[in-house]
Amino acid sequence: MPVWYQVSNQDKMIHPDTQREMSARMNPKKVIELDASHASMATHPEEIANLIKEAAASL
Repeated sequence: MPVWYQVSNQDKMIHPDTQREMSARMNPKKVIELDASHASMATHPEEIANLIKEAAASL
């Protein structure tokens, strides 16, 4: 199953480097990085929705 991943560069809960390490373990098809906190879905809904749409369209 392909994986898409989003890194929040301003996340104080899960350090961005840890997020990158986690995503690398999943061998993602695509990774995007947002200048966002842990609440990226609330602060960057359009970017998150576009990532989800792209992932869904590829299946």
